Amino acid sequence: MAAFLQAQPGGRGAPLLTIPEQAALARAPVLRSSPSIPWWDFSAKKGAGEQIAREESDKFAGHHNDAGDAMRHAEWSQRMASDLGPGFSGLVGVYHEGQNLWDNRSQYLGKRLGRPQYETRPYPPSLLQTLSESGMDLRNNAEGIAAAIDGRPIDPSHLQTRPVLPGYQ
Repeated sequence: MAAFLQAQPGGRGAPLLTIPEQAALARAPVLRSSPSIPWWDFSAKKGAGEQIAREESDKFAGHHNDAGDAMRHAEWSQRMASDLGPGFSGLVGVYHEGQNLWDNRSQYLGKRLGRPQYETRPYPPSLLQTLSESGMDLRNNAEGIAAAIDGRPIDPSHLQTRPVLPGYQ
């Protein structure tokens, strides 16, 4: 970043970024990171994100596809965005929901194909139900990240408290 703040080569002209542009760059949420965890330390960020997830899950235990579940996702994403960066928070949320879809299909196929490790497991929810729930969770994650970026509390009116795709059970 220092190269952008210096005058152009040869000492001619103004810096490549104006003072207001430099200030905006310094405030850019993508560049923020935890003071105790370097931006590049993925392993430490993953551990911190898992701890935040456990705390939020404990706080909202017993909630699924309701206002508590919506707030859990929003607060989890907000805390990760504030502490670990909004980009990291967004990627973790997308990964988590993608893993839910993958697990759903793996379990379904394992049952259909008669794999022994799936014998005692129930059939998973339908793919449409899983997609509905994942869409709801991603929307609530986005509200949490937006609240962190804007430095505001989570607005409950922006949360989706029930999956809404047609055919949802």
